[in-house]
Amino acid sequence: MGRRQASPVRVFDKIAERPDKKSPYIVRWVVNGEEHAQSFKLKSQARAYHARLITAIADHERFSTETGVPVSWELSNLTAAVLCHQWVSSKKSQWEVKTRESNVAPLAEMLVELVPARSPKPSSGIFQEIAKWLMSDDASCPPWLAKNSLPLDRCTPAACQDAMNRLSHYLDGVDRSTTLKKATTVTRYRRACRAFFDYVVNRELLVSNPWPTAPRGKRTRKERITKSIRVDLLPSLEEASAAVERVRNHQPGSKNYQLICAMVLYAGFRPSEARALCIEKCKLPREGWGEATIDEAVKQVSKLYSLADDDEIGAPKTDERIVPLPPVLVAMIREHTGMRTSGLICPGSNGKPVDLSRLDRAWRRARGDAPWRIYDLRHTHATIALRAGVPAVEVARRLGHSVEVLHSTYEGAMPGDTSTGNALLEAAFT
Repeated sequence: MGRRQASPVRVFDKIAERPDKKSPYIVRWVVNGEEHAQSFKLKSQARAYHARLITAIADHERFSTETGVPVSWELSNLTAAVLCHQWVSSKKSQWEVKTRESNVAPLAEMLVELVPARSPKPSSGIFQEIAKWLMSDDASCPPWLAKNSLPLDRCTPAACQDAMNRLSHYLDGVDRSTTLKKATTVTRYRRACRAFFDYVVNRELLVSNPWPTAPRGKRTRKERITKSIRVDLLPSLEEASAAVERVRNHQPGSKNYQLICAMVLYAGFRPSEARALCIEKCKLPREGWGEATIDEAVKQVSKLYSLADDDEIGAPKTDERIVPLPPVLVAMIREHTGMRTSGLICPGSNGKPVDLSRLDRAWRRARGDAPWRIYDLRHTHATIALRAGVPAVEVARRLGHSVEVLHSTYEGAMPGDTSTGNALLEAAFT
């Protein structure tokens, strides 16, 4: 049984026959030393396939080492949507929940932008439909995308550059506004799309990655630092405290919502950390300051990107830290927990962390017309600490920041820094 030589792809000359099989006629060939086979019900079908393989070898076509067939055969049947679903399916169990959202959401938008311009416009909910399909195992591709998705062989650098340009703008339904996304968001979108096309290149379906790289040029150190917040738009201590008081009403769950907001304001926790804090992680003396060990946080992400076996609580955004608790907050926690000695400080009715949407709803009711977010209570805490003269190193440690990020984020919190520093140095030198 001879084989064709002088090529990394060799086809067996003879078509094998297995009468005991439903598809008894088998074509066999070798790609880079690995054998592949395809069975057929009719011998005429096997002969035709055999001839196509020989023609592809004669035309010096590139064969995929994964599937064993000429790449051109795969490209004719593959679209960006089909491959994107295959890639997400292979990666989603390895990704953290937040990583899934950071990748799948941009990919859903990318697939819309890679549709030919002459295609009909999709519905306003197409992005969520696509994201849901990418996260599913057996759901059908949204009909609009299945019909209009760009074939892989048409995913040229020019088409990808045009799509990236549109992805750099904010969405307005399914139309683009003229407002650019933040640089960090654009970078995240670019990284997710390039990672997908890296997967396509690794499968040898494309020779090179067509998605555009970031523009050349190194950002300065100042440009890499977090953008400063508008301190003048934050609630004052009096405004924040009054809003926290208004969170509690006749609903039993409002006690949890109020205490979470209080922990964010008085201790500088992230909301996700306050929701995950357990009693056993706290020292709560009858008088004076207490402390809490922050080593867990609720994973705040849409359920769309969650799998059945995902843990709801994981590591915090930054490293583990110990945060002092002021006496007013210690008293509130002691009153709230009563005789309990373990478990979540603020458990929901099901024993799990309180629902984020309900917490947000309670906060919106309490804040009234003000635009403050719950997270702004943490910014207020940091601003008050810095203006009170707490050393920046200590404030950064309590918040879980680096000093560099702290200074860049809250640079407007201490408008009198220069004059204060001059006065202190003058006194010291004198």
